[in-house]
Amino acid sequence: RGVTPMLNVIYHQVRKHEEQGTPMPEMVLMYSNRTLGDIILKGELDALALKYPSLKICYSLTSATPEELKGSRILGKIDKALMAKHLPPPGETTFVSWCVKP
Repeated sequence: RGVTPMLNVIYHQVRKHEEQGTPMPEMVLMYSNRTLGDIILKGELDALALKYPSLKICYSLTSATPEELKGSRILGKIDKALMAKHLPPPGETTFVSWCVKP
């Protein structure tokens, strides 16, 4: 539930590619919350994104103030246009997974 399963996928990729000595694939995590204060594990995710440039974290705030929406990594509501802008196009090597609250 929540972001934890996706964090496990990210760590699996990190371990796998560090052990094999191969570059990490491009990965995008779109993580939606109501407000900036609701983002759990933000520090850990930001640290991973800094360490691994192929990992892009896109935060979505659904009830954000205009001040919270400032900055290149804070986005509005996730919709088709936002996904088209930040996710890779469909293809044989593209994997997309959803993790949402029930």
